[in-house]
Amino acid sequence: METVSDALKALKKASSHVVAARLGISREEAVNELWELKRKGVVDKTGHTWFLAGEGESRVTEERPVKSEAQDMLTGEVEQKVTADMM
Repeated sequence: METVSDALKALKKASSHVVAARLGISREEAVNELWELKRKGVVDKTGHTWFLAGEGESRVTEERPVKSEAQDMLTGEVEQKVTADMM
């Protein structure tokens, strides 16, 4: 069975949604495993993108967000539409 770290090794970088879909698990399970791997120094993230530690773009320490990635994506889409509609 492929693990989260195996999936990231194959994908190079991916969102938690992509990792979950690849492994056939829930996004919540993928996020929990990704954060556990981050605490162990195996993976890192920039924004919503996860990657194996040492292979990514940034070594910035980041705290676990309170909001989910889906909420951020929805908010961003709504803000863009409102701005576009106002012009």
